[in-house]
Amino acid sequence: MKWTTNDSIVTGSNDHQIKVYDVTKLAVQESVFTNHKTITCLDSTSSYVFGGFEDGVVRVFDLRKSSSSARSSAVQTYVAHDKWVSQIRTNP
Repeated sequence: MKWTTNDSIVTGSNDHQIKVYDVTKLAVQESVFTNHKTITCLDSTSSYVFGGFEDGVVRVFDLRKSSSSARSSAVQTYVAHDKWVSQIRTNP
């Protein structure tokens, strides 16, 4: 889980989804089905979610894409680890 603004959080779960919640409305703003392994960690900016996965791959998802199927495709993939990724942080 990561607070992205004062009003929203991003979560990843074992069901292969990334969700952005609006905490003021208590509702899901965005939902991204990653089509990949389980998300082990994540970080985000206002436009992108960076996910570390159990297969050792880091994938970047663009929340600005208009359809849920377009958001589900990673815009960038980094294959750099043999085992699951335990932490990920974006550079401000």
